This record gives sequence, C-alpha cells and structure tokens, in this order.
Amino acid sequence: MNKSFFKFAVLIAMVLCVGAIVSTATNYTFPQQPTQSHKIGFGSVIDGGTGAVCISSCDGMAYVSGQEACQIGTGSNATDNSFQYRDSMIVDGDGGLGISVYGLMQLKYIFWQDDFIEGGYVATAASTNFIDQYIPGSKFSEYADRGAWLVSVVDGDGDGDEVVKIQDAGHGGILKIESTDKASDSIECQMNGESFQIQSGEEAWFNARWATEDVDANTNVVGLALSDTAVIGSFPNDHILFANYGGDLYFSVGQNGTAYAVDTGVDLANATHVTTAWYWDGVDTITVTVNGTAVTNLTDNGTTILFPDDQAISPVFGIETSDTGKDYMLIDYIGCYLER
Repeated sequence: MNKSFFKFAVLIAMVLCVGAIVSTATNYTFPQQPTQSHKIGFGSVIDGGTGAVCISSCDGMAYVSGQEACQIGTGSNATDNSFQYRDSMIVDGDGGLGISVYGLMQLKYIFWQDDFIEGGYVATAASTNFIDQYIPGSKFSEYADRGAWLVSVVDGDGDGDEVVKIQDAGHGGILKIESTDKASDSIECQMNGESFQIQSGEEAWFNARWATEDVDANTNVVGLALSDTAVIGSFPNDHILFANYGGDLYFSVGQNGTAYAVDTGVDLANATHVTTAWYWDGVDTITVTVNGTAVTNLTDNGTTILFPDDQAISPVFGIETSDTGKDYMLIDYIGCYLER
C-alpha cells in the first residue's frame, strides 16, 4: 500500500474519533439544581414562587418575609400579618418578630435604649475624696460627667441612705432608685449630654416601662428634658414628660417655658409596671400611649401647645416622696429613637 495513502487514512480516522468525542461531550447534560434564585443577598429571593423568604434592600433596609413580600421604606406599607420596622431585619408571619440589625438601623436612625443590665453608683457628691470621684466603671454618679447618668439627691437628714442599684433576679435588667427617709426627699437620674431633638420632617419615638412603690405618696417623672437637677420640682422650659401625681398619670410638653399638660385618664397602681410611650409624626402631632393603648393626641398649635423642636433634650426619671419612709421607683427600660 502506498505509504502516503496509509498516513492519510490514519489521519482521517483520528479526526473522526475526535469528532465523535466532541459530539458526545457536547450532547452530555450535567446534573442541574432545580431552577430557583438561591443567592442570598440584597434584592434576592429564595423560593420566589411563593414569596416564602425574601431578602431585599429597600431604602437601605433588609427584611425577611415569612409569607409574602412587603416593602419597607419611606411611605411603604406592610401586609396585615407582617411586622414593619424600617432599617431592621424582620422575621415575618402571624405574630411576627422583629430583630434589630444595628448596622442597618444606624443608616437612618439614632437608636438608644437602656435596659439596665449593668450599674455601678458613685454617691456623695459633696465629698472631696479624690478616690470617690474617680471610681472606674460607675454608670451612675453624683459627679457631673463621671458616669452615663447624673444622679441628683435631696436628703433631708444627710444620712446618705439612698439606693441606686440593679435589682437581683430582675429579668432583663431592672433599676431600683430609692429616696432617703424624710418628707420631700428625692432622687433623680438624667443622662449626661443632651442628645435627642425632635425636628420637623423626622419621626421620633419614646418609651419607658416603670413602677413606683406608693402612687399616692410618690411623685414621679419619666421622659426627656433639658438638663436639670430638680426636674420634679419644676419642669424645665423644654420637656416631654410623663408624671405621676397621686396615682394620676399626666403627660406634659413644653417649649421655651410654655407648658401644656393633660391627664391621660390612667390610674396607676402601687408597685405595678406601666409602659408609657409617645410617637412624633415628624409634622405637628404627638400620639401618647399607655400600656400599648393610645390615650391622647396633641397637636402643636403654635400658641398654647408647643413641642420642644428647637432644643436637644435628655432622658430623665425620678421619684420624690411626701411621707417619711424610703420609697422606690423601678425602671425596666427607657428608650428614644429618632430619624437622623
């Protein structure tokens, strides 16, 4: 056989084999995952056909929806059985559960709450003892700017037996403040620095859960006010406060010395926690709630009702006793949340 022809025949055979291999590989179908979007991230969906789990970034927010998608952001609506909270992660469904994602919340909100898990108190502001003034780790102090909270005490006999402590076995953290034992003795705690200001166009929320030992003998305040060491005796010119007078719960707002107070219609009970809250709509109205129920709406009318929207104010709470026994106030939590 001609050698050239043999080589040509071998070459043709090799080309046909390679073509068969290529053809086989081309026609082979590799196993595939079921068709679905399975990338988890902003704007992605798991099981998008039912909307069972959706993760989205609406206006800087993220949420997880348990039944169907709901948009969370400015001017958005949520489904009836969903929990809406802007700048947070939501686990949604009947009786939905909201879980704060602080990194996202800080894009839009100033978020502050004290649950009083930890404490530490430096007393006797009149002391000249250098060590008293610089005890580390003290959250509450009678020395200005030595702790997160400034404590102001009126002690009729000077025996220094007031109490500022985290309760033992207080689930979730409960702070106890207790006055000394003379009539008109008091103790107030106000957060150092004025960091909260409600403003036009920006929503704001406040809530606090607290109790007082003897509603008839005690006067109490809880809320926000200009820095002051005697808030109970005379409300500062700018304030948004709840107050207990003889078991009647009042709500008061004031700007530049013009104050307006209303009786919420709620009667307090001895040593029984009450949850007091308000919501500012960013326009002109504050909605006041007690134990989750709206009790009144106040609208800034520019004359007799004025909200302190031109001053930064600070969280405060306190107790004054009218009898001769030591009386206490319990604070479960206090918080304030504002749009930036």
